[in-house]
Amino acid sequence: MATLRKYEYINDIHVYEAELTEEQLKLYNEDQDRFWDEVGIDLEFEFIHDKVGDSNEEYELIED
Repeated sequence: MATLRKYEYINDIHVYEAELTEEQLKLYNEDQDRFWDEVGIDLEFEFIHDKVGDSNEEYELIED
């Protein structure tokens, strides 16, 4: 199982995570554009915690 962590920066950084299936992880590693087109909008990110930062957004893949 892998987790895709979303960092959303708006003065504070709101950190979210979404669990990925093996198929989603494979697609993410092969073609991120296709991943976001096919899977991204259906992911349910869970709020994890806040940090301090600038306005921006990024993603981090965390593999078990």
